[in-house]
Amino acid sequence: MQAKQNKGSYRRVSKELSNASGVERHLRLAEAAAVTGLSRSTLWRLCQDGAIRHVRIAARGLERTLILLPESSLRAFLRAQECGGDATL
Repeated sequence: MQAKQNKGSYRRVSKELSNASGVERHLRLAEAAAVTGLSRSTLWRLCQDGAIRHVRIAARGLERTLILLPESSLRAFLRAQECGGDATL
């Protein structure tokens, strides 16, 4: 995946890390939106409401902070939203 260009170049923040390192993979909002099928604005609102655990970091060269979502946080949120197999359409 190519990193987007935004007022200068920056490298991709989220990376695949080996499980042996003990560090969890974190996704940016756009990456999390692509994985979950939710929009970035919906994910942002869920973070603001405290429904999804997230990390905010100051990014050098950007005026805003980056929101990073741990994979485990996304899994936990989606698991909590699952419906039982008895639902009918």
